[in-house]
Amino acid sequence: MKNIIKARSINNAFFRTLVFLKSFSILSSLKSKCMKSAKPLAVILLFISFLFTNCSPDHEYLFTTDEIITRGSWGVEFFANADKTATYGNYTFQFNGNGTLLGTDGTRNATGTWNVIRDADRADVLTINMSEQNNVGELSNVWDVKAKSTQAFKFQAKGNTTEFRLRKL
Repeated sequence: MKNIIKARSINNAFFRTLVFLKSFSILSSLKSKCMKSAKPLAVILLFISFLFTNCSPDHEYLFTTDEIITRGSWGVEFFANADKTATYGNYTFQFNGNGTLLGTDGTRNATGTWNVIRDADRADVLTINMSEQNNVGELSNVWDVKAKSTQAFKFQAKGNTTEFRLRKL
């Protein structure tokens, strides 16, 4: 009886080994079949990922309006017409990151607030509210940002054609 149990345990071990080896060969066969079909799939997926990859443009990164306007002082390059440009041309404006606006022409100071939002068309809109109305009251308006760079802005009043341009000092 001991010999029969021993023979069965040897047979079971042998049988388990055969089953393991057989399953390994089946797995390796499946692996090679999958790998053969996976290579073209991987190439296709790689190609598709390149199609949806965006290359960066050849121009400099344009900062947001908030980032540009809060760096440094700005002078009025143009406002509405030649007469008004002469009036505002002596002012220097500082747009602070906390939303305050300081202006001076050397003798008179003006303060106000400003903010930038994006409208429904994803265009920047600058709102200026001057608290002192001495010569700078007309700047209080809602301005569409028509053009911007790190050195200049071009604005147009919402609802009319009044143009306002700032240049970096």
